[in-house]
Amino acid sequence: IQSVQSIGFDARCSEESPEWFSHDEEPTANHLVYLFRKLSKANYAVAFVPTTKLTGAASLCLGSAVFWKRPRWRLERCLQLEEGAVCVQLASKVGGPRLLACSSKAMASYAIDMGMSPTESDLLQPLLTLSQDLSYEAVALGAQVLWCGDFGVGSKALASALPILDVAKEGKYTEPNPEPSEYCRWGNACASILRDGRGGWTSASRFSAGRVVDHMLTLGLGHALAVLGRRPGSPNAVQLLQSGYPSDHILLFAAFGNPGDLKRSS
Repeated sequence: IQSVQSIGFDARCSEESPEWFSHDEEPTANHLVYLFRKLSKANYAVAFVPTTKLTGAASLCLGSAVFWKRPRWRLERCLQLEEGAVCVQLASKVGGPRLLACSSKAMASYAIDMGMSPTESDLLQPLLTLSQDLSYEAVALGAQVLWCGDFGVGSKALASALPILDVAKEGKYTEPNPEPSEYCRWGNACASILRDGRGGWTSASRFSAGRVVDHMLTLGLGHALAVLGRRPGSPNAVQLLQSGYPSDHILLFAAFGNPGDLKRSS
């Protein structure tokens, strides 16, 4: 999750400092705490990293968060990577591979929300740095990577800066747990199925409305078999929020596996 409002400008983790999330009279402006309390009823944990302070509010900030289910995953560590990114190293409790789960929204992306016009280079540079850091950690740990975020650019611009695997063009799939050499090839889950020519959008925010700026990148997770992401029609943030949707960016969801899984299940 990106653009989560919190109080203070410190990284937070429910497993490392549970007392911070349990104050009796927590201000309602601390959206992070109230979201965690709601999700913790389903046994979720959270890690959060702040990115930017809110103008005119000295104690409020926006940042990125990762939630995970405690019965399925055990936190091994929180990684300090690129500014605006939260990343956790998780060990599976059900026999699965180690996972690096990352959520990010760089300052340049926040600049778009404020009506500024950062260059494509401004948007892509922090993504390139973060992708290199995640690739290095993945190879060192033999881990899979799931990286979600509001990147501020479309999938074509993303592919111009990062080594994105084009499944349709190359005619092959990324297998789970690839050899280290394969970790340099990112998969873009939604773009691999919902090609740019099919339209749709992920943002109804004022200055990025109608664009695909939210992505789900992977290393070693296999092929995206099914996705939910991008919305047809004209973007309307007011209608989206009035319908009960919690954000002016839509939810991304993907199921991963081997292409043969679809044939076996059918």
